[in-house]
Amino acid sequence: MVHTEGVHELDRPPSPVEMMRQGSKAAGAGAVAGAAVGAFVGAMAGAFAGAVAWSFASLSKEAWRRYKVRRD
Repeated sequence: MVHTEGVHELDRPPSPVEMMRQGSKAAGAGAVAGAAVGAFVGAMAGAFAGAVAWSFASLSKEAWRRYKVRRD
């Protein structure tokens, strides 16, 4: 006699509990991926904002120095 117990399990739809388990795994993986992408985008935006703020600060410092020299 041929053993066919596991062959027909693929034809049955998954149980609701198994579907919830797989959905929860996918949601967890999606949350981790989303957090990683969000952290990367946030870091890039922070670096850009820092560079812009530094350039404005250095420009205003230079402009103030020129203004003081010209005024004297």
